[in-house]
This record gives sequence, structure tokens and C-alpha cells, in this order.
Amino acid sequence: MNATAVVGQRVTLRCNPRVAKPVDWWYKDQRGGDEVEIVINGAVANGYTSRMSLVGDNVIIHNARLNDAGMYTCVEETGFGEKHKISLTVSGFSAFSVNVAFALPVGNRY
Repeated sequence: MNATAVVGQRVTLRCNPRVAKPVDWWYKDQRGGDEVEIVINGAVANGYTSRMSLVGDNVIIHNARLNDAGMYTCVEETGFGEKHKISLTVSGFSAFSVNVAFALPVGNRY
């Protein structure tokens, strides 16, 4: 499953909607293959509560950032811990500005 967002937009990541089992965990893959828990035992993990919320089994990212892009995994509460992956792409301009100065020649020396 894929999801897309623009910087600053709200995006909902939906665990497989066909399954009626509750979701206990959400993970986000990090560079190097590590996973970071963003939902633990049905609650948003510390460090994510200001920008993410959980509605049912869905994670809502408020004010998406470029670094929110990546692979997310939800794990259902089943005997097998069934996993579903969602790829999030975030595009657009970031919220910072860059000042660029150019040195221009004075006079006509050609």
C-alpha cells in the first residue's frame, strides 16, 4: 500500500482495512534497517505525540515533514502478529529558507 503527502499536510496511514483485528504496534523503518516504534500497545510512543495521533488503527501524521517519508509497518493483534507495510512519500518545500548572496562585478571591465 502507498500513501502520499505534501509538506505541511495531514496524512492518514491506514492499516489493512479488511482485517477487523486491533493493531498493537506501528513501526517506521529507519536508514540502516532499524525500526522505530511509533505506536506501542495501542498508544502513540513518547516523542511522537505532538505530531501523530491514533484514530482506531490508523496513524495520523499532522503537519507532514520530508523526514516522515519512508516505510511504515502495522502489526495486528493476531496469533501470528500479521504485518502490513505502507510506503509514505512526502513532497514539497520544506519549512526553512536559505539566503544566498552573490558577488557581482562592479563596472564594465570587458
